[in-house]
Amino acid sequence: MARILVIDDDPFVRRTVALLLQTLGHEAAEAQNGLEGVKMQRSQRYDVVITDMVMPVQDGLVTIQMLKQEFNRLPIIAMSGGSQSYGHLRLSDASLAGAMVTLTKPFTTEDLVGAMLKCQQADD
Repeated sequence: MARILVIDDDPFVRRTVALLLQTLGHEAAEAQNGLEGVKMQRSQRYDVVITDMVMPVQDGLVTIQMLKQEFNRLPIIAMSGGSQSYGHLRLSDASLAGAMVTLTKPFTTEDLVGAMLKCQQADD
């Protein structure tokens, strides 16, 4: 079981991903933006962070950069929706910033499980 932080400004997406992770046996916490997520990681130390890329207050790219600077071994999963080309561009930026896995919204349960497996394998 991993402790996972889900960061997304959309409460429906954030809650759905957290509940799905809990049904898979993980502990999931939620943050509504990147700034809040970084603060939570500093105080709680989660095993994996899943972050949206497009958010107010602090976007996913800045969030990934901050997390990687402070927690360089932290596995990060970036997710993005929006337009096809813009979403892929944001996910490319996320990979360059240090995200281990990227997911395009909407994604399936199998996609999320696969992303978690990649993060756990990297930790082994």
